[in-house]
Amino acid sequence: MKILLLITKAEIGGAQMSVLGLARELKKSGHDVSVGFGQGDFLFDELAKDSIPCFRFKNLIRTHNPLKTLAFVLEFKKFLNTNAFDIIHINSSNALSAGLATKLAKNKPRTVFTFRGLSLLDPNYNKNKYLKNIYKIYFKFFLRFIDTGVFVSKFNYDFAINNNIINKYPKSNTVIVNGIDLVNLKFYEKDYAQKLLADHLGTSLDDKLIIGSIGRLCYAKNYEFLITIFPKILKHIPNAILIIIGDGEEKYNLLKLTKKYNLENNIFFCGSINNASKYIKAFDIFTLPSRYEGLSITLIEALNAGLPILASKVGGNNELLDNSEAQLFELNHIHDYVNKLMALATDEGSRKGIVENNLVLGKKFDIIKTVEKYINIYK
Repeated sequence: MKILLLITKAEIGGAQMSVLGLARELKKSGHDVSVGFGQGDFLFDELAKDSIPCFRFKNLIRTHNPLKTLAFVLEFKKFLNTNAFDIIHINSSNALSAGLATKLAKNKPRTVFTFRGLSLLDPNYNKNKYLKNIYKIYFKFFLRFIDTGVFVSKFNYDFAINNNIINKYPKSNTVIVNGIDLVNLKFYEKDYAQKLLADHLGTSLDDKLIIGSIGRLCYAKNYEFLITIFPKILKHIPNAILIIIGDGEEKYNLLKLTKKYNLENNIFFCGSINNASKYIKAFDIFTLPSRYEGLSITLIEALNAGLPILASKVGGNNELLDNSEAQLFELNHIHDYVNKLMALATDEGSRKGIVENNLVLGKKFDIIKTVEKYINIYK
């Protein structure tokens, strides 16, 4: 099959890592796979290593402007008229309008759309309710041109049905969990990873309890929650520090908040680091305080690294962590977070059992299984 994977931005992120893993495994399976995107170089550089063709679309951008969306529809229609594919697999909301382009083009490939998360449609998105309603209309309209919708978590699937986003065509939708390349998954050993991060940050990490996270500095990841409660964490765990690997539009605000609470010696921002998962064993506890999630790639990596985890009870986190009460906290609940963090930090026996169970859970999320299920849908 000739398959085009489509995503809005090519920068480092969970959705991009999923697309990269899919592309590589589809190629290994003997399929003719290409990847299309707008801005960013991460995917372009990584796909070049595997000689996977890429296409850039100048009008494929993150936007709320309907004229920009129309420009991309016309651009993609023109592209399809001269490039034949069997499958167009869309992986981001701004690229969803490509479904309309496929129905207008001379060549009419089968369309698949993966809800990597619900984004603005998520029940915990409260930033702009007006925009949220606009997006619901946007999704319902453009999903009419999608042959199969895929959700990465049952939570998101059920929410979409219950809120009349996809219930018109329930039989054409399914759940396929994210997977990663377990065969080639490699981590730096703990001491070496800590040394590299210490050198990167220009500070000593000796005798510290390192709480760590990997993710974009954006509204969805909710890192401001960690910053505002960190003084309380320090009262119970004086040697605790927080290290966040990632970059994004909220960086300035998070740095400002860190300074406001006088936490410059306790909270460290590493910025974007290529192959960030390799450093994950530097952390004693991995945390993800997100407002909403699909099925987090970084959590899957943390499971396979054998780390104890503390994540918010949102999206697919419950499913991914097998409803582990010790590793899930109520969103934005300060006492729940601090109490469970203390338990993970101090109860060595419990932590050992959690780590052993996480290593077993992590093996469930194999990219080979994920790709097999997508191939069945493509056919």
